[in-house]
Amino acid sequence: MKLEDRINAIARCSQFRGLSEDIHEHLARYASSHIYNANHIVFQEGEPSGSLFLVTWDAVRRSISSALGREFMLDVMGQGELLGLLAFLDGSPYETSCITLHKTQVLQINRSAIPTAFRTSMESCFTSALYAQLRKTIMLLGDMTMYPLEIRLARLLLRFDTHAQI
Repeated sequence: MKLEDRINAIARCSQFRGLSEDIHEHLARYASSHIYNANHIVFQEGEPSGSLFLVTWDAVRRSISSALGREFMLDVMGQGELLGLLAFLDGSPYETSCITLHKTQVLQINRSAIPTAFRTSMESCFTSALYAQLRKTIMLLGDMTMYPLEIRLARLLLRFDTHAQI
């Protein structure tokens, strides 16, 4: 992916819109582009963090696992959405696993590539992303506890449909 394409992808991400063009360009210069096949693990729950990922095309499922090996899918993250934001901000291990649904492209931005002067600006922009993730979590909990299985399935399929690229 060319530098100009990386800059444009970052600028289109709603969480980066409040940042200056200088910050967009800096992030793009240090971001690496990856194309993964379907079912590729971008990162796994519990792994040390250090990077933030921006989905540039297709989609990734975000899930958590139990000690017994059961997986619970939390969400599908599509083009323009950030993966690993909480871990990126506080340096803790990744709280979820992210696995590609199809052939998917992501930009990887390492925390170490971001100057301290930019971090404050970035963190204030990420507040809206955290609120959006909280809203999605509340919706998911509501779906799990308030609706019968058939309605939960229908609502989940509708969410998948919003990320489909036909």
